[in-house]
Amino acid sequence: MTRSAASLPVACRVRGHNTPGRAYDLTREGCLLDCGNGSMVAGDGVSLRFANGVRLAGRVTLLHGRIARVEFDSPLHEAVCAHLVASAGTPAPPVERCFTRSRRIASAARRIA
Repeated sequence: MTRSAASLPVACRVRGHNTPGRAYDLTREGCLLDCGNGSMVAGDGVSLRFANGVRLAGRVTLLHGRIARVEFDSPLHEAVCAHLVASAGTPAPPVERCFTRSRRIASAARRIA
């Protein structure tokens, strides 16, 4: 399983609410998701729409604060995963660095991943 350090803006739909978010640590099977609102619980269905129009559905499998691990309903084709990563432009720093403002969030991201 190859992980991407890209940081991708997404539109999230959880529990009937739309909110902007960011997807990190993208793999063919899932990603880390920060929707910022903290209203998700493990088991929730999630719809993601990436900036390039790709839409994915998944389920929250782990949750720590506002960071969720999302498992996609079906694994992405390698070409789709590569397309999403390429659309991010320059890869972002490792996920731990994306959350330097909070050690608790960085610690959660490492445990969830």
